[in-house]
Amino acid sequence: MKLGLAFSKKHKLNDMQPYLDCLNRVGVDYCLESQSQDFDMLMSFGGDGTTLFYGKIYAGIVPLVPVNMGKVGFISQIDRDIKSFESSVKLLKKGKYTLSQRSLLSISVNDSQQFTALNELLICNSNRGNTIALTVNINGDRLDKLTGDGALIATPTGSTGYCSSLGGPTLMPDTECLVYMAVASLTHSSPLVLNNTNVITVECTSANTCMYVDGILQELSCPCTVNVRLSDKRLSIVQLKDNYFYKLNRVGKIGGDIV
Repeated sequence: MKLGLAFSKKHKLNDMQPYLDCLNRVGVDYCLESQSQDFDMLMSFGGDGTTLFYGKIYAGIVPLVPVNMGKVGFISQIDRDIKSFESSVKLLKKGKYTLSQRSLLSISVNDSQQFTALNELLICNSNRGNTIALTVNINGDRLDKLTGDGALIATPTGSTGYCSSLGGPTLMPDTECLVYMAVASLTHSSPLVLNNTNVITVECTSANTCMYVDGILQELSCPCTVNVRLSDKRLSIVQLKDNYFYKLNRVGKIGGDIV
């Protein structure tokens, strides 16, 4: 097994020396992702944003091993604590892990511009706080004509983020489906869970409409049409232990406080 190592922008190579020393002690071969792509798994050091960034690059290519160097680190299972890190690397070397297959969104604007999201797509007004008008179709059939803050489409991985904050459903991360939610619509619209064969089309006509792909702003030139479906690619994330519900509880998504 050979690991590729990738770091968030705020982490320099010198900062990672304790982790490199640990990999050497355990006897794990590695290279820097910035210098070579000859590896079996990519180990990313950073927060959830780093995981999203590298996850979309390497989806369908190699499994991702996220190491949480941020605050929540909801997607990752390996902690920054060096003792915990070493224990996790030993399990990894022994092959004591499973792979969680995560769905991604395939997004196209006017059937030309292409984007990929691991968490979510938000279509809203660039002047935050102002409403927009959107027409939402499922497989060509009218679902919603809304006036509100916008529309959110999330993957199961993203269902624990903005979707959850809006009162949407929390889905098991390896489920092959997506969630549609109207955001603060003037007309009531319940969250909708769709299977992997459905295509959501959002017709955007309001001025100042924009979209955020995994939190990254993308300007739109309206009128335009945004098509969203599940991508054919899947991201494999290394799982060393099944602690999904523990994490949901820890960050307050379900249940009460852990004591």
